[in-house]
Amino acid sequence: MNFVSAKIRLLRLYSLVLAITGAFVLNCALGQTVSSDEAKTATANQNISGLDQLDDSSSKTSGKNKTGSGTFNNRVDEDVKKIVNDLNGARSSAKAKEFIEEIFSSEASKDVKYQAQKLSLRKLASLAEEEGRFEDAQQYLAVYVKRFPDDELIPVVLLNQGELYRKMGAYDLERQKCYDVIKAAQGVQLDRDKYNLNYVKRAVLTAQINIAESFFDEAKKMPTKLAEMGFSNSVEQFQTLTKSVEQFQTLTNSVELLDQGSEFDGLELGELNNVDLSLKLIRALHELSLSKRSKLSLSKRSNKESIDADKQDVEKSFKEVHDEGDRFIKNYDAAATEKKGEVLYYVLHAIRNSKFDPSEVDSSEHLKKVFRDLYKLNLENDVKTLPWILKGAGELGQYFFQKGKNEKVKKDEKKESFENAKRVFEMHVELIAGGKGESEKLLEMLYGLQYAETFIDEKIKQNSLYNDTFNDVRGIVDNVESGAKDIGLKLPLLSNLGVIGVDVDGDGMDAYDELLTGHSDTNPDNVPSRSEVDEKVKLKGVGNDAGGKDANEEKLSVTSDTAPDGFSDNENLKNNEKLKNMVTQSIKYLKSQANIRYRHILPVLYNLGLCYENLSNIDEALNIDEALTVFERIPAAVVKVNPLKGEFVDDAIFESPDTPLKFQVVKLLDNDLYPDAALVCHLGGEIKKGDIVRSKDDKNELEIEHFLSLDSLLTQKHVGDGSLSLRLIRDMAVWRVNNLSWLSEFEDGLNDGE
Repeated sequence: MNFVSAKIRLLRLYSLVLAITGAFVLNCALGQTVSSDEAKTATANQNISGLDQLDDSSSKTSGKNKTGSGTFNNRVDEDVKKIVNDLNGARSSAKAKEFIEEIFSSEASKDVKYQAQKLSLRKLASLAEEEGRFEDAQQYLAVYVKRFPDDELIPVVLLNQGELYRKMGAYDLERQKCYDVIKAAQGVQLDRDKYNLNYVKRAVLTAQINIAESFFDEAKKMPTKLAEMGFSNSVEQFQTLTKSVEQFQTLTNSVELLDQGSEFDGLELGELNNVDLSLKLIRALHELSLSKRSKLSLSKRSNKESIDADKQDVEKSFKEVHDEGDRFIKNYDAAATEKKGEVLYYVLHAIRNSKFDPSEVDSSEHLKKVFRDLYKLNLENDVKTLPWILKGAGELGQYFFQKGKNEKVKKDEKKESFENAKRVFEMHVELIAGGKGESEKLLEMLYGLQYAETFIDEKIKQNSLYNDTFNDVRGIVDNVESGAKDIGLKLPLLSNLGVIGVDVDGDGMDAYDELLTGHSDTNPDNVPSRSEVDEKVKLKGVGNDAGGKDANEEKLSVTSDTAPDGFSDNENLKNNEKLKNMVTQSIKYLKSQANIRYRHILPVLYNLGLCYENLSNIDEALNIDEALTVFERIPAAVVKVNPLKGEFVDDAIFESPDTPLKFQVVKLLDNDLYPDAALVCHLGGEIKKGDIVRSKDDKNELEIEHFLSLDSLLTQKHVGDGSLSLRLIRDMAVWRVNNLSWLSEFEDGLNDGE
């Protein structure tokens, strides 16, 4: 069939399609280069166990089953159909092949086996893909295309082949498969149920979307000089698709029609809507703009006119991102928070890059407005949105800071830029550390639980009653739980420790385990399994740093008042050890959270301190102590002491007479809960148990009993690629604390002298 005859055939078969959608399918089908069928090059003809091509000799009973009307044959078919259903639900290739062997060794009818062949090939392909055997999956699908070339599902099977090629990194082959989809859509025999016009429409649209995404994904892996063409192709495809979907929705006057026919016997065509297409277009425009800018920065051309033209092209490209992003926010207010967050980040980035020289970007108010809109999304407590807000905050803060450092900027503009940077960095810290922005809170909480853990160990050695043990640490537990909520963390293992060992309903499980797992502590038939309890104790899937309620949190509200007055010695030991285990597991979780949060907080705090420092240099009325206060938060530690003479004194500096150890008291902790403990700024040396330190005036002498330093919590050497090591950030902060402290004292001395 030549090109002209194909066009005539398409016009005859799809006159109804053309009446509804204009020439959309025609253009899609004939406007692209179509590849040859890949099944020709695949090993499609090799035999696959249990799936031999059926013919009259493949089963001695085939003819009988086809024409017979016996009860036996009907019963066999029904039994085999049940096995086919089991095959559809198989979770592994091995299990699927067992069902397949059972099906094709049965005396089921030829019709049943014929349909089972189709499902078997698709199922084996799907499982092979899940198991990472992409080549095997391709082979199964190639066999399907070879054996059933006229099947209505061929367009979807071809789509799946294309997606497999993308996972394999073969982008050209993926796009060829998508062009095959467009060709195959012509041959689908339409009916009024599944394989209707919407099915054809969705198949063609999905193929075109996959082509656009293929260009995008391929370009992401290309060198800078080659990536621009790929992103440009992706942009062009998405722009065309957005208009096509809009046209379809307008003509049908119903978005719902696009949701019809999205799934066929387990094969999905996916979502088709303008929100997602618009987002993908903005992504492609964003990457195209970055590619153009990077390419320009690598250019070695000296022709000024040519360079200026390229700069204008880059600025125009970022403006497209800005305009398309504004249109998205205006038109899709009901879009998911995550999607709006991503788009607002792109808009923020585009405004900042609208000019090559930051001093020429006259959009501070616009930038702040967009960032405020982005920041407000945090109120939705969407974990997927938070990374976009954090990314936007970090980059915007640096933008304002660098603008303030720019020598071309006037003094008033410098001050405004540093003020803007300061506010953004403050918001950034709040996002990471929690609603109150208390970055040191995790250290206090960890110290508290470690203190409780040590206390419980002593109680175990003393064979103490469980109720006495728990009552002695209850204040600490409550304090830690409260602190965790303040910074958006959940510690369900610390809830209801008072009912450890209490089996209210006599089912062999204590109330603590039942409430922890969401089971009833009053219904003996509602019992958690040991694996459920173990999973909760491991804290898998429990708690996150984005706020919100855990499903079990509201159930964990019983107090220790329900606990009996006494247990046996063995029960007390068992319950005390369980209490310790829950505290230990909570410590592990807090340590992981501390590591995650501090790795991101420390660089932001350092930049925030620099903002305060620069502002104090610009405006003499501003106190340098504000910068000092920020830098002191970076080398943080908690120290517990045994007072040998005097006591812990707020703001006092303590030094060791024998070692370089030096720290300054930042905040005394609650003396009722944590006697003789304080949050300190660790200025030098190594803190060790048993060390003796003295205040500068020698009025106070202390012995170190316990300490928890920030350094010990940071297991990652670097914040990210190309960033400063956390150790270096800490050391720079210590240098600034010492320097600014001296400067502050010097200025105070001058003021006193005057």
